[in-house]
Amino acid sequence: LSAAFADIRDGCRRTLAALQGVPEQKRAAGREYLAYWTGRIRFGIGFIDTLEAVKKAATLEAEATAARKAGEAGVHRAKLKAAADASAAAKSTAFEAIEYFAAVARNRADYGAIVTLAESIYRPLKRKAESLQGELLLQ
Repeated sequence: LSAAFADIRDGCRRTLAALQGVPEQKRAAGREYLAYWTGRIRFGIGFIDTLEAVKKAATLEAEATAARKAGEAGVHRAKLKAAADASAAAKSTAFEAIEYFAAVARNRADYGAIVTLAESIYRPLKRKAESLQGELLLQ
């Protein structure tokens, strides 16, 4: 994960902590506003966590491929298992992040973004996790 993304995530975590420290709002509008921004910040943290998890899974998959090409069957299987587990974790992290966003969606633009995230992030991660798990079962 790049330093820039790590800094952004740290800033989001600080913002989330500040939001969680806000006194309970008396008015419904205040509660809704606070819930909206809390959900959006949680989504941002989750999205960056997803990027980190995808990078880990891809690195492990590349290491598994290199071990297979080198004829190291035991290393290949271990790295492939780690890649499958990391890919499943990335899928779960993406789903959770999208759920945070969906829980506070307000308008058609938000709903459109959620559909786009599901189609372009979650579903490909789901297919990849299933593919790696399938490959692992064939070993």
